[in-house]
Amino acid sequence: MSYKGKSLLFEGGLLLGFDETNVLSSVRGEDSFFNQDRDFTQKPGSVLRFRETGSAQYVRIQLVDTDAENPVGVSIVQESLSYDTFKEGDFVILRYTVTNDSEVQIENMFAGLWLDWDLGSGEGFRDNNGDFFDESKISFVESAAGSYPVVGVRLLSDNFAKTNHYIMDLETELFEDNENSYGRTKKGKWEILSASNRQVSRFGSDLAQIVSAGPISIAPGSSETIVFALIAGDNLEDLFANTNHAVATYSDDAWTNVSNEKMQPVPEWITIREVFPHPITHQAIFTYKLTRSAQVKVSVYDILGRHVTQLLDATKAAGDYTISWNIENLNLPGGVYSVNWNVAGPEKKYMESRFVIVQ
Repeated sequence: MSYKGKSLLFEGGLLLGFDETNVLSSVRGEDSFFNQDRDFTQKPGSVLRFRETGSAQYVRIQLVDTDAENPVGVSIVQESLSYDTFKEGDFVILRYTVTNDSEVQIENMFAGLWLDWDLGSGEGFRDNNGDFFDESKISFVESAAGSYPVVGVRLLSDNFAKTNHYIMDLETELFEDNENSYGRTKKGKWEILSASNRQVSRFGSDLAQIVSAGPISIAPGSSETIVFALIAGDNLEDLFANTNHAVATYSDDAWTNVSNEKMQPVPEWITIREVFPHPITHQAIFTYKLTRSAQVKVSVYDILGRHVTQLLDATKAAGDYTISWNIENLNLPGGVYSVNWNVAGPEKKYMESRFVIVQ
């Protein structure tokens, strides 16, 4: 995620907590602060979808918990909505729909977002401040040096009995490899998610945010939704104004109009093959085949729908092709990215996105 050309987010992910022994996550876990939990994987047979409608960018991915150590039997649809226009470009809306695929009632679940912000140049990320502003219901992180941007998270869902905003000092709660590594343990994550531990004022350190809500009960076959806004601004005043804009955007029909647009079937004249090698560490090779001439545009976006790079934009004759993406000098944070294929044939246009993991 970036703002005015500045990269902001080192790590981010969803947390689902059920008790102090079972927290599903895709962020750093108990074994080492270098390793992430990988409790959520892409649902078999599903495809990450990307769509542009005017200035709006919509991304949708389906996840399951089948690879978790203690799977609960949930599936998750993650959707993001962002814009390229002036004010709308200052926030991203994330919506998570959690479905209970098991035969057992889910009780007392808490859902949250973990966001490790790195603000400031050089080692400046080690000198960030964080706090909570009650009037706007937003927790935020800013550089102690006073440089822009200021970033924050606002829970847009307002139907939960408990909410929590927690600012974590990563130097003392995550990086120290001892009993103080609170942020990596399931017990610590659960206490934060369930609002048993609240801490919103931190100063002069490397900080992360956790914003959560619950408790959530889901009957077998049913679903519940939780929605967040990730917001940036040049200063606090700008951040609060953009927060109000994000709330208003989610309240109108913009999200519904984009997300409900019908997905397209794959035309028979294009074949898009899997990326190799995967996960991507240095260089990735994408291959595809056309049986007729087409305009091919391939772009990469982060999981929040922000543009990373364009790999191809050209007219191609029928044939087999490869695209190379070298990431060695891009300083990309590890995580999930979407590769957006936009292909225009003589009679039909087709757009598809597939997720890749960068390590």
